[in-house]
Amino acid sequence: MTHLSWPIIPNSPYNENILDSILEGNLNQLITKPTRIRQNQAPSQTDLIFTNDLHLLTNIEYLPPLGKSDHLTIASKLQIHVTQAKNGIIKRINRTNYDKVRNDLALISWNSAFNSLNTSQMWKLFETKLSSSVKKHTSTIKIKVLPQKPWINHHLLKLIKQKKRIWEAYKRSPSENKYLDHRRFSNHVVSELKKARKIFEDNLAKSESSKKFYKYIRSSLSTKDGIPLLRKPDGNLCLSNKETADLLADEFHSNYSLETYGPFLKTIVSNRNSLSNIIITEAAIKETFQEIAKRQRSRQHHLPGYQRLYRGNYHPHILHHQIFN
Repeated sequence: MTHLSWPIIPNSPYNENILDSILEGNLNQLITKPTRIRQNQAPSQTDLIFTNDLHLLTNIEYLPPLGKSDHLTIASKLQIHVTQAKNGIIKRINRTNYDKVRNDLALISWNSAFNSLNTSQMWKLFETKLSSSVKKHTSTIKIKVLPQKPWINHHLLKLIKQKKRIWEAYKRSPSENKYLDHRRFSNHVVSELKKARKIFEDNLAKSESSKKFYKYIRSSLSTKDGIPLLRKPDGNLCLSNKETADLLADEFHSNYSLETYGPFLKTIVSNRNSLSNIIITEAAIKETFQEIAKRQRSRQHHLPGYQRLYRGNYHPHILHHQIFN
C-alpha cells in the first residue's frame, strides 16, 4: 500500500481513514516482520495482509525478493472451507386414500372373521387388516422446498413472479414502454422487499427468543465458522477428519489429569408396581371409540382427507371413520 507502513500512526487524514476502515471491518494484520529492505535505510513493514478470519492464512513465509525488487516475497497457505449450497429441501409426504380403505374394510365379513374370537384377538385381527389396507392405499410423494428469505411471504412471491412475467413480455416484443413498465414495477418490488425485511428484522430485534436472532445472524454471514486445518507436532497438516479428531483428542487428554474412581453408587431398586393382567373388553373399546367421535364433533375442525400413520399409532381420523363399519 502506497505511503503506508506498519504500525500505522494517525498523523494524517489518509492514515486516520485507513485505521477507521480497519476498526470498522474488524480486520487483523498478519505480517509481523519487515518486508522492504534497502541499503543504508531502516527496514520497513510496508507489505501488509489484512483479514477478518485469522484461520484463513497459515504458515506465512518471508522469501527472498524477485529480481531487483527490494520487497520480500510473502508466501502462505490459504485455507478455504467449501460448503455445498442448499438448493432445496426434499420433503416426503405420505398420502392415504381413506375412501378405498373404508371400501376394503366394508368387503370383509366381520361376523365370520370374529367368530369364536375373544376381544383381544378381534382387535389384533382388525389392526392387521387396517394396517394392510392403509399400506396398500398409501403413496409417498416428494416435494422440493426451495430456501427463501424469511421475510418473503406469499404476497411478495406473487409480485416477484409478476415482475418476471413483465420482463418476459418485454423480451418477446421489446419496446420502450414495456421496458419502462418493467423498471417501474421492479423498483416497486425492491421497495416492498426492503420494507418487509426491515419489519422482519425489527420484530426479530424486539423478540425475546435469542436463538432465532443468532440463527438469522449466522445465516447472513458470508463466511461460516469451521475447524481449520490443524498442524501436527511433526509440522504436517491434518488432511483427514480422523487425523484432526485424533489430534484434538490428544490435546484434550494432555490438559486433563487422571482421577481415581471412587466407590460406585448403590443400585436403587424401584418400588413402582408393574402393570399386569390387562384385559381388553368390548365395552371398553366401544366407550373409547365413542369418546373419540365425541371429541371430533366438538372440535368442529375439518381434518384433511389424507393423514399419515405415525409409529404404529392410528390417527383418530382413521378410527373415527371405522367406528360403525
